[in-house]
Amino acid sequence: MIDTDKYEGHRLGPWRTAEGQPYDDEGSHLDIVDANGVLVTETSYFTDIDFTHADYPNIQLLQDAPLLLQEVKRLREQIVDMIDSMDNHYIRDIQHATDCLRDMIGYHEDEEE
Repeated sequence: MIDTDKYEGHRLGPWRTAEGQPYDDEGSHLDIVDANGVLVTETSYFTDIDFTHADYPNIQLLQDAPLLLQEVKRLREQIVDMIDSMDNHYIRDIQHATDCLRDMIGYHEDEEE
């Protein structure tokens, strides 16, 4: 499980890309900045913003980090709320549904992956 507490104090999103400091005469870094334009991190060197560049998916992941963290926290909260609202009857139903799903995909705990 991801320890989301270690991210407390991070710069709040949304984050976006921005042209960074020049690297040389031909290109510059692509930066990730917060909503106020303050640098979060400097990324790869680009001669132009090439959305097919091998690093671009990584840059998009960095850019979406605050949104992903927010979604993890939201989903965890929903799971905890669901667990808190369950009683033994629901737990039996969930175990039955889990067993049915395992049978459907042919996965059983005693099998090695």
